[in-house]
Amino acid sequence: PLDEYGVPTPMPAADRQAAVSRADQQISALISKLPPDTTILVAGISDVTPNAHLHVAIATGPSPTGEPYPHGHLTATSTRQDGLVTITDLTATAIQLLGLPATRDVVGRTWQPGGPAPATPADTVTELADGDLASQVLREVRGPFFTVLVTLQLLFYALSALALRRRRAGRTIETGHPEALAAAGTPRTAPQDVATPLPTADHPADADLPATGHAPASVPPATPSTPTDTGTEAAKRPDTPPDTRTDAAEDSGTAPDVSTATTTAATAATPPATELASTSKLLRAIQAVAVVSGAIAVSTFLAQLVPWWTLPVPMLSVIVTILAIAGLITAVAFAGPWRAHVLGPLTVVAAITSVALLIDVMTGSRLQVNAVTGYEPVTGGRFYGFSNIAFAVYATGTILGLAGVAQWLLSKGVARSVVVAVCGLYGGFAIFADGWPSWGADFGGVPAFVIGLAVFLILLSGKRVSVLRLLIVGLIGAALIGAISVFDWLRPESERTHLGAFVQQLMDGQAWTVIGRKLSAMIGVTIGNWSLTLLSLVALAFLFLVLARPSRWGASALGQAYDLAPPLRAGLFGALTCAFVGFLMNDSGIAIPAMALTVAVPLTLAACVRALQLATPTRPEPRSEPAAPTRAEA
Repeated sequence: PLDEYGVPTPMPAADRQAAVSRADQQISALISKLPPDTTILVAGISDVTPNAHLHVAIATGPSPTGEPYPHGHLTATSTRQDGLVTITDLTATAIQLLGLPATRDVVGRTWQPGGPAPATPADTVTELADGDLASQVLREVRGPFFTVLVTLQLLFYALSALALRRRRAGRTIETGHPEALAAAGTPRTAPQDVATPLPTADHPADADLPATGHAPASVPPATPSTPTDTGTEAAKRPDTPPDTRTDAAEDSGTAPDVSTATTTAATAATPPATELASTSKLLRAIQAVAVVSGAIAVSTFLAQLVPWWTLPVPMLSVIVTILAIAGLITAVAFAGPWRAHVLGPLTVVAAITSVALLIDVMTGSRLQVNAVTGYEPVTGGRFYGFSNIAFAVYATGTILGLAGVAQWLLSKGVARSVVVAVCGLYGGFAIFADGWPSWGADFGGVPAFVIGLAVFLILLSGKRVSVLRLLIVGLIGAALIGAISVFDWLRPESERTHLGAFVQQLMDGQAWTVIGRKLSAMIGVTIGNWSLTLLSLVALAFLFLVLARPSRWGASALGQAYDLAPPLRAGLFGALTCAFVGFLMNDSGIAIPAMALTVAVPLTLAACVRALQLATPTRPEPRSEPAAPTRAEA
């Protein structure tokens, strides 16, 4: 019955139990009159509550393949998930069992035997009911979760911007190289002028990292009687930047002896109250929170390893579970010697993101089912492969992870051509996994991924990105996804994915209808989901208006990170390009760049903070005195 608002009222438990008993008796009476080799399909197709639920599906007797349905779960190629089929699959199964010709209007796939089920019916019911509970809880928490995520991200960007941009009178610190200090006559023995963080319990090896890697090399302090690292000697050091070596060499004849410099000059250059970036607790906190924030996206999928939906307060449970997993990933990011490198934590988080989602999609996409950023079975939009959000997280993690690997290989002296080849090999496999019908089955993601990876590899090789090169790469991406789609179309119709279905729609003249529907959905999501649109705009503004401009520690944080780890620039631009093209080619619209930026910007911030910590403070330029009046003015 309907209530006063016209909404169906929930069926009382006693009435529902009585109705189930009557249906059971009717089915039992029918089965007793059927021949033994009859195939019986039972499916619940209506709800007894205002909210939609998953329902029972049972099959017994000969399957469409001729073999009887064994004890176990049902599945279908429409879902590729054990224990999950669709209502449209019921139609396709009945048609094939009856030997009737299947038309293209039938969009379902036949029910097939799946994986093993619990031994008893009671345990099977409990397991299936748990799947329905997860779907119900997901629909309740998904909206509030994204609200919390967007709010916390915006607050974090605002607080980080204040911390990085805040200025204090008389406390501006510029950055430079230790050799420039020596050439200017500033002794590096002064504690307040130390560029490289001193070894501590937390960072015992920080001072021993190579300058060509992620941190300046440790340099023995010059003694008062030995004017080292000045003039020509500084110019000969391999760890001295080219511009600094030239300046030091040019000044070698006029630079004052280090032995004559006093600590008074160093104290005047850097006031005792000044907080160095390498010792700032605020920067350490920002870096840690940034790494946690960058790990949130992949943690939303890994959270499916824990049955959070069965806990008393689902919303709190899913947040705590995701934060706990993100905390574990962050602990790994800071656990080893890589924590001292500019791209160390970024590489760890990005690599875990890429590998975890790659393994998941190769093994059935189980982590994406009922994840807050994945699939929701009752809605039934998609059940396998890469969703648009998962693709955004996966592609961003892959490109940024390759940037970190490239920096590590280059610091070890590996030839740049070899580094580009290694990154290209893994990137190519990642793209293949994204588009292959048996794994990712992602149509719109492949061209975006190809273009984004190409931008990264071109910049990594030292070449410039041109319109012609992007056009060629775009054509390659279109040809690649086209070839995969045709391969999928050549398979039997019952085994095709939406890639092969799109080829058939092209042949039937329905492709423009599909493209128009996706374009309309993309625009609708972008305009309607204002929170993700706001998050994307704020993240981009933070990246280019905060990190790219001088901070309270003087230097541009992003510029410092680029100087110490040049592949970061290639990786960041490649990831942003991939997100932008994915935004244009998929119906999820703004959700793709929003999730990509949720990974890229916090991890870039963490790298920038580490770059500031490794920067060397130098004396600010003296204020110019008023010019003396000339005779004419007098």
